[in-house]
Amino acid sequence: MEPPNPCLMAGATLAFPFVAGLCAGWAIRVLRRGRFTSGFSAAAIGLAPVVIPFILPPFFMGIGLWDGLTLSCLAGLGAFVTAHELAARPSPGNLALGAVVTLAGLALLEGGSRLFLSSPPAFPPAREARFVIPEEGAFPLDKGTWRMLYPALHPEDFAQRTRVAAKATRHVLHVGDSMVEGLGLAPSASFPAVMTRLDKGVAHLNAGVSGTGPDFYYALARSWMKVLDVDLVVLHLFVGNDFDEMDFPYAYCDDGPLLDYGDQGPVWNCPEPRWGATRNWPRLVSPAPYFLRVSTEFSVLARHLCSLFWHMTTSYGRDSQDEEAFAHFRSIMEALDRETRQAGARLTVVFLPDHWAILNEDGGRYEDTPVRKRMFETCESLGIPTLDAADLFRRAIAEKGSREWFISQISIDPHLNPRGHELLAEWLLKRLESTAEVSP
Repeated sequence: MEPPNPCLMAGATLAFPFVAGLCAGWAIRVLRRGRFTSGFSAAAIGLAPVVIPFILPPFFMGIGLWDGLTLSCLAGLGAFVTAHELAARPSPGNLALGAVVTLAGLALLEGGSRLFLSSPPAFPPAREARFVIPEEGAFPLDKGTWRMLYPALHPEDFAQRTRVAAKATRHVLHVGDSMVEGLGLAPSASFPAVMTRLDKGVAHLNAGVSGTGPDFYYALARSWMKVLDVDLVVLHLFVGNDFDEMDFPYAYCDDGPLLDYGDQGPVWNCPEPRWGATRNWPRLVSPAPYFLRVSTEFSVLARHLCSLFWHMTTSYGRDSQDEEAFAHFRSIMEALDRETRQAGARLTVVFLPDHWAILNEDGGRYEDTPVRKRMFETCESLGIPTLDAADLFRRAIAEKGSREWFISQISIDPHLNPRGHELLAEWLLKRLESTAEVSP
């Protein structure tokens, strides 16, 4: 059966709650024997549904906070319209004028997005969007995140990422977030895939997973090294959000952080997935509203708005003086270096470029920012070979501008386009050879 048209899907999610609200307001009028309510009472009727997602979170758990609020607001608007005098004698002319103004406003916003905003990131096909979100797929841009941690439980996902390993004599594991995964691009355009094509006989395996941090990198590298012979682990740190996303609560880890920290180093809390009570549901199960996710198939404005929602749900902000967090980071790096050596492999850390920071240095190098500096110094103090791509992209931006290398000119979007991935791949191949010569 052919999936419904995305336009119809988006329209239905907006029309249904509004019509339901109209019916509810009409029912209230019937109970009042056809009398309209006062303005204050009608407003109370309209606002009542909005509080439902906060009062009954388990009911809305499967659809996310923003979808719950969207449905509630539309239903409340419909109830207000029919409960108040606004529904007394609707003029066809006024209704038509309101519809035209609304459509014209949306058209202007869409046109402005196409003219003045840069190309938005790619999104999963609209037909893959789900109104009721399965517990393992809370983030729409983060499909299958938890599966990457458990290759023995999900061999099909692991095989898809590692199929190039069969024909190679050496394996290099690249671990990181969406910068490594290649968010918005085909898998073949990511820099690990480019490196595999350029580096004959070596499989550069892409273990990048969007929306994750150093604690996730450690757990993933540890899991993959148990089932795969690895010669080199390259840990890619993106200072733009890695420090913030460390120790994030995961629904599949009993709704808590992946790691506990003690004198013996980090301990993985969930070597097998354990779905918790999702007490953090507003954050964990809150992708953009369904009608926006569906609209990404035909609307540039919807793509930018969905990207904004994604940044809202994966940006937490952490004080650069958070000594406990820095201690956790050091513990992670120390354990990863030790366990990599025990597996007969080597570890190298690469600091990826921060688009926003490079464009907004104001005379000071972003490498000297407190978080970036301390993370770099931590790796060096542990004797871990460390590479920094900042100068590479600083020069590249100065020569040809941001558009040549980044998927978006908006400085808050750090993701590389195919040319940026190629540039990074060529640079990495040369630098990884030099670190191999000096590594113990």
